[in-house]
Amino acid sequence: MLLEAVFDRTPDGRVWSDGLYTTAFFARYRAVFTEVEIAARVRPVAVAPAGHHPLDTTQVIVRAIPWYHGLLGFVRQRRAVDRALLELLDGAQALILRVPSPLAGRLTCRLATR
Repeated sequence: MLLEAVFDRTPDGRVWSDGLYTTAFFARYRAVFTEVEIAARVRPVAVAPAGHHPLDTTQVIVRAIPWYHGLLGFVRQRRAVDRALLELLDGAQALILRVPSPLAGRLTCRLATR
């Protein structure tokens, strides 16, 4: 599942959500799929921001898209972002693209040219 969201990753490898995409949110997908992988921008942080919730990565696998902020940040990271998006297709049996999303739009263009 490709999300237009930003998660935080602390040095211990834990992934943190601002509250919208929590482990509980992904329970509906776990009811259908044996494994749920999400792809989203992941920002490295020293400590989890106040009010953020840890994501249970035994239930939800997080595939990091390089973090960027704003249009200029995207332009600087676009090649790394495109590589990460293409890696999502390796071995994928199903894709869920939550739209509208610039990342989903880029991945859709890549799928069309494959």
